[in-house]
Amino acid sequence: MIGPALFLLPDGRQVAPLHVAPWWREPAAATLPGLLRGMRGEWPCVPFGHETKAHTALPEAWRAPGDPEPSAWLHGYPSNHDWSIENLSPNAVRLTIDLPASEPIARIDRQISGDPAAPALDFLLRIHARRSCALPLGLHFTFSLPAQPVAASIVVPDAAWGRTYPMLTEPGVSRFAADARFEALDLMPLATGGTMDATRVPFSFPTEEIALVCGLDRGEASLVNTVAGYRATIRWDERQFPALQLWYSGKGRGGPPWNGRHLALGLEPVCSAFDLGERISGHKNPLSASGVPTVVQLSPKEPFEARYRLEISGLSTVDDPAM
Repeated sequence: MIGPALFLLPDGRQVAPLHVAPWWREPAAATLPGLLRGMRGEWPCVPFGHETKAHTALPEAWRAPGDPEPSAWLHGYPSNHDWSIENLSPNAVRLTIDLPASEPIARIDRQISGDPAAPALDFLLRIHARRSCALPLGLHFTFSLPAQPVAASIVVPDAAWGRTYPMLTEPGVSRFAADARFEALDLMPLATGGTMDATRVPFSFPTEEIALVCGLDRGEASLVNTVAGYRATIRWDERQFPALQLWYSGKGRGGPPWNGRHLALGLEPVCSAFDLGERISGHKNPLSASGVPTVVQLSPKEPFEARYRLEISGLSTVDDPAM
C-alpha cells in the first residue's frame, strides 16, 4: 500500500492526500487481517471485493446460484500479504508477490514511479494468470478528508450515471436508497425519499455508503480539498475499469477497529459488481445486463497490464467548486 505520500506543489507547499487508518499504530492492529492492519492510500485488489453470508439479503437479481461462500480474504490474497521489493531506485519501486498454487493468479508485479516533472505518481500493474479465469479487479485509492463538513468535492465526468449499493451498506446507519439508479452524484436518492448532493464531502452526519459511477467517457475522477488547497486526480483506462466505486466512510462504523472515527473517501476504478465478490461479479447481474462489464478475462498466455496515475495540483478560485 502507498501512503502517506508527500507531494511538492509548484508554490512550495507539501500536501499528503492519501489516507492512513487511525489505528495503524495501536497494539490491537496486530490482530487484524492484513488489509486492515495498516490500511492506507492505494493498493490493487485482485480480485476486488469479497463474499459474505450477508449477501443472502441481496435482491434476487443480484444473487448468484448456490449459497454464499465467504471469501478467505477481503479484496484478495495480495491485499493481505507482504510483497517483495524487486527493485528500488531513487525515483521508483518495483514490487512483486507470488500467490499460492490454489489461486488462479500466479504472480502480480507493480511499479510505482515518481514523475520528475510534476507532483504525480505513475503506476504499472501486471497480473500473471496461472490459468484462464474471469475475475473482478479494482484499483483502491483512499483519500483523507477534512474534518469540516462539505469542505471537499468529488468531480466525475458529466455524462456519468450510477447505482447505489444493492442493500444498505451499513444497516441502521446508511442513508442512500438501496439498489437505486441515479443520473448524477448531486441527485443521490435517499432511503427516506428525496435526494442529496453526494459530491460534497464529508457529510454532516455519520454514515457508511457505497455507490458505483458508470457511463464514464474517460477514466478520470478528482477529489478537491478546499481546506488543504489541492486537487487529487486519478486517471485510468476506462476500457479496463469501466466503473468507479465510491466508498464514503464517514465515522459510521462503530465496532473495532473503526470505533466511529474513520473518515475517508475511496475512489476505486473497478471492473466488478460493487465489492460483492467473484461469484456475483462473474454471474449475470443488473450491471452486466446493462452493458457494464463486471469481470476481466485473464489468460496465462499474456499478462494483464494496467497503467494509471495520481496527479496533485494546487487550487485556484477556478478549481474551487465552492467559489
